[in-house]
Amino acid sequence: WALFDHCNFTGTLPSFIGSWPGLHHFNLGANPYLTGSIPPSFGNLNNLDGMWLYECNLTGTFPPQIISLPLLTVLDMSSNSHLSGTLPSNIGSMARIQYLSFAGCGLTGTLPASILQLPAGGALVLSYNKLSGSFPLAIRNAPPSNIYLDVTCNKFCRSLPTWCATTTCQYCAGDTPDYCPEDILMQLYTATAGASWTRKDNWGTQGGMCKYFGITCDATNTTVTHMYLDNNNLVGTLPSSLATMPGITRVYLSENDISGAFPSGFWTLSSLIEFKCSACSLTGMIPAVVSMPSLYSLVLTANSITGSLAPLLTSTAIPNIRDIRMNDNPLSGTFPNTVVTLTNLHYLGISNTGISGTIPPNIGLLTNLKTFWVSQLPSLTGTIPPSLMTISGLEAIDLSGNTRLGGTIPPFVSMPYLTYIAISGCNITGTIPESIGYQTTLRQLIMGGNNRLTGSIPSSFSSLNQLFWIELQENNLIGTVPSFISDWIPMIHCHFGDNPRLTGTIPASIGSMVNLQEIWFYGCNMTGTVPPEIMLLTNTLIVFDASSNPLLTGTLPSAIGSLKVIHWLSFANCALTGTIPDSVSQVPSNGYLLLRNN
Repeated sequence: WALFDHCNFTGTLPSFIGSWPGLHHFNLGANPYLTGSIPPSFGNLNNLDGMWLYECNLTGTFPPQIISLPLLTVLDMSSNSHLSGTLPSNIGSMARIQYLSFAGCGLTGTLPASILQLPAGGALVLSYNKLSGSFPLAIRNAPPSNIYLDVTCNKFCRSLPTWCATTTCQYCAGDTPDYCPEDILMQLYTATAGASWTRKDNWGTQGGMCKYFGITCDATNTTVTHMYLDNNNLVGTLPSSLATMPGITRVYLSENDISGAFPSGFWTLSSLIEFKCSACSLTGMIPAVVSMPSLYSLVLTANSITGSLAPLLTSTAIPNIRDIRMNDNPLSGTFPNTVVTLTNLHYLGISNTGISGTIPPNIGLLTNLKTFWVSQLPSLTGTIPPSLMTISGLEAIDLSGNTRLGGTIPPFVSMPYLTYIAISGCNITGTIPESIGYQTTLRQLIMGGNNRLTGSIPSSFSSLNQLFWIELQENNLIGTVPSFISDWIPMIHCHFGDNPRLTGTIPASIGSMVNLQEIWFYGCNMTGTVPPEIMLLTNTLIVFDASSNPLLTGTLPSAIGSLKVIHWLSFANCALTGTIPDSVSQVPSNGYLLLRNN
């Protein structure tokens, strides 16, 4: 035995004590000037029955070797406030321990699940430490049956087990502990009517949060990193605790009935990389201070978010953003000039909002931009900045429906990935740039709908051999419809209607456009006759409208009945003569053949 409690020792614990193999009882308690760490050599005392080192001033971490002592029944390390580190995960392997105390130390980390393996009838006292996290699953709903457990005044998650007694696992006065990830998930479950979710596998069960449907954890199974609950019938609001979820990187909640404002603190979540909550019912404004340094994708389309985007679209708020989609929200304010500082931006979508002002003239600084979706903004004014058309990596440009956007279309640089251009329903004047025809990857070109474009269809368009959709209607184009349109082999939708100065004959080469489904020439000034080659489009042509061309003459092709899928065939208000061919009876019965005023 070595009993030296309540002495006035100073210095540190000598490591040679670990070489006393016959030691059974070792008591150095209540020596407040005894400092330093506990020597790992104490793990050699295989005959030790009890060790008391309470009320000293020991530092460092507790040696895990001591846990393996086979005969130890009492270990009292209490009131060593500078003793740090975590409880050894194998603490439950102490086969004979009856009293184990680390009360009043500085231990951190979580409560090991192995405490449930401690021998029955003993006591584990861990009060007044800094333990955190959740209780082990097995004691969430009931106290441990094997031991007396005292964990009063620690930093466990806010939702303590219901069995906690006032004296054994309550918080200290004034403590404001955090929510644990599992607490937060269950609050989300409750706040969004989890019982009615489409999929709710394992939620709220003893299997743990990492087995919940839609949840992914890190390698330690202590941190939620991903939440995939798209289109899962969530109905309700987001709990405020969601903004405190530590380590969360990706949240997908789109197509649910989630209403209300964002939780306070959401806009300063430093770990969040992706947040997608489109087609929900979110409300509220973006706050004045946004700090989301990790965010690269924010998709909030089709909600009811209001206010200005100015606090968001700046490099101090979201410096690494690549994808931002705020379409279909009742936003307000002007187009923020600070958007040009988001140099990593690939996708900008702010269509169908209340944003006003002008597109920043130096928008071309966004050299990584691929998609520019800035349409249906009735209060957007000014012109299309020439610098926009210098971004060589652009894949899609949509400026349609900006009724107050005027000026001309700037020339395009070479854009080897460009597939989509929509500048319809604006107030654009001038001619169509020849440089558009050099974008040989282009698949859709939409420039119709109440623009005021003049000039002829550029000859460079003959190179657009991947084009399958073109709209040039409701402009003031001149010249003829070029015969090279037959080179647009993929073409299915071709609209030249309501260009009253577009003249010449309908190209017979249309008959070789084997994929063509719809073509309009109404309200032009077409001359000549209806080319019979059109009737070669037997199984594809659905719409052919050449109405209101008063100089279109001749007779109806006799093979008109060969159009097996035609739904709309109109030559109304032309100057056709002759008789109606007998084959018209073979036109589909649900279709329309308009021949009035000929």
